[in-house]
Amino acid sequence: AAERLDNLLFYAVVNPRREGWQAKTERLLADPRCVGVKLHPCWHFWTPEECGNEVFSFAHERRLIVLTHTGNEGNEPERFIPYADKYPHVKLILAHIGHDDVHDRRDAQINAVRKSTQGNVWADTSSAKSITSRLIEYAVERIGTDRILFGTDTPLYFAAMQKARIAYAQISEVAKRKILYENAAALLPDLPQSRSG
Repeated sequence: AAERLDNLLFYAVVNPRREGWQAKTERLLADPRCVGVKLHPCWHFWTPEECGNEVFSFAHERRLIVLTHTGNEGNEPERFIPYADKYPHVKLILAHIGHDDVHDRRDAQINAVRKSTQGNVWADTSSAKSITSRLIEYAVERIGTDRILFGTDTPLYFAAMQKARIAYAQISEVAKRKILYENAAALLPDLPQSRSG
């Protein structure tokens, strides 16, 4: 799909339980549309403690963006922070602000960003739980606008609703611009110009 559409970028999904994952990931990372790696620990049956050093050292050496699913048992957001701190060249995005099936807290990703020490951790808004009243406002108060990225979790959720949650949040227009696109634009590597102009 990325080869057919000029404006589509993608992540290489990493499963450290699969033999040869490093070589497969290297092939995908060679594509200029590949912006980093995506982790799904709970669906691939591993925990950060089991595979974190292997995955994060790989990403650290290549200075990669790492987007990880968070909020289920075994991949609570705070469990990734020791690896983000140990491997500071990794740019870690904790997906799904507000999602926490373990303790039913809405601030797990926010608290994890606050615990990080290297300035290399962000949280994204790609969760139905992000529409919880005042959660985006709370996130801005706790971690500032620079550490929050817009996300949709499309096609699972309706992207317009996710955007409206930020657009109508009780935060400044500057904060909205940063969350909706400026933070991501600053985080993503230099990308090829669109062929469609």
